[in-house]
Amino acid sequence: MRHHHTGSKPHVQGSAQPLRVRHSARNLTDGGGLVLVRKLFDRMGLGGWIDCRTGKERGFFRPSLMVEVWVVLLLYGGGVMDDLPLLERRGVRRIFGWVRVPDPTTFGRWLRRVAGRMVPLLDALLWYMVRRRWALSGGAPERLTLVVDSTVVVRYGRRQAGAEVGYNPKKRDRPSRYWLLAFVRETGDCLGVRWRGGSAHTAEGAEEWIEELAQLSAGRTAVDDRGGNALLWGLAVVAYQTLHTLRENHLSGSWRTAQPKRLRLWLFRLPAKLTAHSRKVLPSFWWAAGHSGRVSA
Repeated sequence: MRHHHTGSKPHVQGSAQPLRVRHSARNLTDGGGLVLVRKLFDRMGLGGWIDCRTGKERGFFRPSLMVEVWVVLLLYGGGVMDDLPLLERRGVRRIFGWVRVPDPTTFGRWLRRVAGRMVPLLDALLWYMVRRRWALSGGAPERLTLVVDSTVVVRYGRRQAGAEVGYNPKKRDRPSRYWLLAFVRETGDCLGVRWRGGSAHTAEGAEEWIEELAQLSAGRTAVDDRGGNALLWGLAVVAYQTLHTLRENHLSGSWRTAQPKRLRLWLFRLPAKLTAHSRKVLPSFWWAAGHSGRVSA
């Protein structure tokens, strides 16, 4: 239980002392809809899949936790490493059961240290997620068309790792990076991402899906290490595939084609009260219109 003091004076006759309000904000969160992400990770066994292939990694934070933290941050609305504290103080940590959220410095060091091992692993993880989604949907599609496209990410600074001057329709003569992405036209699944310098050649055909990656803040932040930047983009496409799996397999109606910004506003950022049941913390929602019942995720 917490106490909050408002600085305004009450508009009634009597004492002019600040108002003292008693509240229980500790159990409130503005990311109640992220419980769907937690359940999806558990159902697909993504954490165990990553950990059993990275058993030799040392450190307080497991690789599966680092992957999960960054994916959740992108879905929640963050885009740079300085946004990581948002997950610590808004109830998100309790929803996922994290003991502690890594600070930006720790996460940046992890990117540089494990990039050589984690980038190939994330490629395999992405294909694993696609196959699991197809299995939940009734099987793989009969026909597959691979669409390959690229996107330009402008970088400000001449010493950023991998940034080269090349074709740049947004900021001419600025260094940039070209990221090559592969999608399945029939299903919208992302099959991989490859890092390239700004002088590479482009392709066409996947603008809609690349725009969704931009809404997930892909390419918004970078580190001074080529492998670390490749790892950041690998995490971004894992976030995209997580979002795509939620839309296609667990939502209905117009929500199956909803953009990331809409899902973030109306689903992931739902205010809720955290309740404990069977040693698990779950958000409870109140519907403001129609009825006064409580719905537990």
